Amino acid sequence: LLVRFTMPEGYYLYRDRTQFSLDPAKDTQISPEWPAAVAHHDEHFGPVAVYYGEIDVPLALAEASAEGENVLEVKLQGCKEDSVCYPPMRRRIAF
Repeated sequence: LLVRFTMPEGYYLYRDRTQFSLDPAKDTQISPEWPAAVAHHDEHFGPVAVYYGEIDVPLALAEASAEGENVLEVKLQGCKEDSVCYPPMRRRIAF
């Protein structure tokens, strides 16, 4: 599965504050194949790896069902450059 993140101009996504799980009820963690990140010093979290613009993140889903519906849960957090950081968010994607 390929997950695409598109951050608006002036916003970034924290790599280490983003998690993927399949079937959220079981909380099955997925190890993403992250692209190279940008080193950034954040006033709240210190040195962090972030992404700007658009990135594609491949996920290997060995446990996904070929029949029926699967649910991918994405937990993420990002900030506006030199401004506010958003609280952690959760998105569910059925496929």
